[in-house]
Amino acid sequence: MSASEIAHLRAQILQLESRRADLYTTLLNLRTSHSLLPPSTLPKSATPYNPTPTTTQTPSQIPLETLHRIPGITFFTLSHPQEGLKLGIRFDIFSAQHSIFLEPYWIILQRCTDPETGEEDPDRLELDWTNIPAALKPEEVCSRHLKGDDDEPPKKDPLTPLATELRKTLQTYTARREAVLGLVPVVGEENVTFDDLVNCVEIESADGKFRLWVEGEGEVVRVVARDEAGKRRRDVEKRMVGSVQGLPARMGWDQAGEEGEGEVEMEEV
Repeated sequence: MSASEIAHLRAQILQLESRRADLYTTLLNLRTSHSLLPPSTLPKSATPYNPTPTTTQTPSQIPLETLHRIPGITFFTLSHPQEGLKLGIRFDIFSAQHSIFLEPYWIILQRCTDPETGEEDPDRLELDWTNIPAALKPEEVCSRHLKGDDDEPPKKDPLTPLATELRKTLQTYTARREAVLGLVPVVGEENVTFDDLVNCVEIESADGKFRLWVEGEGEVVRVVARDEAGKRRRDVEKRMVGSVQGLPARMGWDQAGEEGEGEVEMEEV
């Protein structure tokens, strides 16, 4: 690559960084005339966007002004009759298992208010509402990006890295959860339990009891397997490590039909 081409690329990077900073400034200062839809227009099954008792709308039922899109993420503004302008981010998560986009996740941001003066800070935002599972700690992620911490102040443009991190977390969580739920038809719903993050999974079968530690999009990284007598089986533990999707095949569960078929032969260790 020639020196002129490198200089041109650097100029483009500086231009994009400047545009991103301008977008963040626009998000903070934009005003909108959009008003909320009346409650009568909402389906009864709608999960309420309800930061105050006066609000009964979900973000998907409110006229939104879209400001910026990146893959799987939409930035928008919406107007609250009592609380004024708010900023929102919509996350579209794809289900590889079902080949569809799932119901979107949302976060709604508002300007920070000084607890002593009651005045809004035009340069700082905080989380107002979200439907992201609490186990994924969306409030903590938002605070870290929007307010900074003792070691690092907030970035000039915190919205893009905030949204990118949350979407990656949601996509990974969704894939991991779907992978584990894929075990239900094989071993039975009552035989599969997992924690809120779907990191610790417990399975009971005719072969014994298994505790799995699952990471990423569904990778079993550690296992404790015990037979019906409670004896630990390390040979089975080694066999179970790997993708959750491939677990039934590795254990022979996918071949189980009649009672007794597909059981794992436990070897003495």
